[in-house]
Amino acid sequence: MSFHSMKSKEDRERETMPHPIWRGVGLFMIVVVPILSFVISHELVKYWEATIPEFILPMELRGTVDIPIFGEVENFLGILALTVIIVIAIFALFSVVNAVVYRTTREKNLRVFESQPERYKSKRKLRKARDRYKDKDKDNLY
Repeated sequence: MSFHSMKSKEDRERETMPHPIWRGVGLFMIVVVPILSFVISHELVKYWEATIPEFILPMELRGTVDIPIFGEVENFLGILALTVIIVIAIFALFSVVNAVVYRTTREKNLRVFESQPERYKSKRKLRKARDRYKDKDKDNLY
């Protein structure tokens, strides 16, 4: 009896689908992280302008944009550039945390996207050549 016939169809389909927690993680990564980083970068630029007198954005990064839910945003391109940097930093931090959590909590059984371990194959021992030709050497002595 094959391995696949031993499991029910629902069990086989469940193994190929991602874990349900990844739906929440995907929402967090696609929606929440960019919005959160935009708000953080907006507040950082406002804080830097108020506290650091030498802080001046270049003219290319200045401009005012009206965002319907958020409101009017000054220095939009500067905030957008800082948003990209913060998004990359948050994704990098999330990747490290995810790798640590996954590594410590995973089961020993392999999942769909993991590679199979290499099987150990014993090497064949070669017969020595002199044993193979021993009888022929006796005939060729004279």
